[in-house]
Amino acid sequence: MKTSNNTILITGGGSGIGYEIAKLFSVDNKVIITGRNAEKLEKAVLSLKNVTGIVSDINNEADVN
Repeated sequence: MKTSNNTILITGGGSGIGYEIAKLFSVDNKVIITGRNAEKLEKAVLSLKNVTGIVSDINNEADVN
């Protein structure tokens, strides 16, 4: 399995285990994190490199689309 030079999407990446996974993968990959809380996402994006944040709720069909 190739674990570098990928684009990885992590839901719930603003905190907790999602944030820690984003931190690990952001070293050698482009990472997109999503979450409902804009403040947490912004803080996570600023603290990591190669990370983009998208505010969304996977329980909301409009956000998923």
